[in-house]
Amino acid sequence: MSRIVKAAAVQIAPDLTSRDKTMARVLDAIDEAAGNGADMIVFPETFVPFYPYFSFVLPPCQQGKPHLHLYEQAVTVPSGDTRRIAERC
Repeated sequence: MSRIVKAAAVQIAPDLTSRDKTMARVLDAIDEAAGNGADMIVFPETFVPFYPYFSFVLPPCQQGKPHLHLYEQAVTVPSGDTRRIAERC
């Protein structure tokens, strides 16, 4: 027996200042995609907190602080963030 799976590829911008604000966007996108019948929803890699775009424009000696910010905003697995996503799914 075959089954058709409806997939949604989410292309939204993360909030570059806050993991929590990006997570709110993720949860909203899950709601929207599910409301449109999606069975599977995918997001870009390194979406939370965000892709280190600065690595292409800053010299290595100036990347320390931005990398530490990414580390501080990273999602821990498991955590409240991953539980909220799982519950929403």
